[in-house]
Amino acid sequence: MNRSRHNQSWRPVLEQSEAAGHAVNAASLMVSLIDVGVLTGIREYFDTADRLWRDVIGTKLYITGGIGSTGNEGFGRPYSLPNLSAYCESCAAFMFIAFNHRLFLATGDGRYIDVMERTMYSNAVDGVSATGDRFFYVNRLASAGDGRDHRWEKASLECCPPNLVRFLHSCPVTSSRKPRMRYM
Repeated sequence: MNRSRHNQSWRPVLEQSEAAGHAVNAASLMVSLIDVGVLTGIREYFDTADRLWRDVIGTKLYITGGIGSTGNEGFGRPYSLPNLSAYCESCAAFMFIAFNHRLFLATGDGRYIDVMERTMYSNAVDGVSATGDRFFYVNRLASAGDGRDHRWEKASLECCPPNLVRFLHSCPVTSSRKPRMRYM
């Protein structure tokens, strides 16, 4: 079998307790776990998502709310959060925001909104210029001054600009929106 941390197949999903591998894929898995748990009522999915969330929050989250510390777009070792080589990919931020939002909707617990807002305002939104025509794919915490940390006019991957548009479109106009789903 082709089991890998990179694609989150290294262990059966409900046995996972460590955020590992590709950060976008891992965050997508986390969103899916919450959705399945809420929609089916199977508590194990929620519990797995919560374990993964605690691992990220406790050992793998940048102060900006960014996730993914390695050059292969993935989670690194616990507490290994380098500034210059931080990856903190914009698309990972969008998925992590969605994950925290879903956790909040499922529980009503404000700590998920705290993390969501940190990621939203300090990682995701700064991935696009104020003019809306230049993008960061990687959101480092430091610059080497070698020109690689400028926003791109055209992203080399086509995921970030449309994911940003989808993310911004999903944001409520006011904060009076009430949770639609609750887990239990």
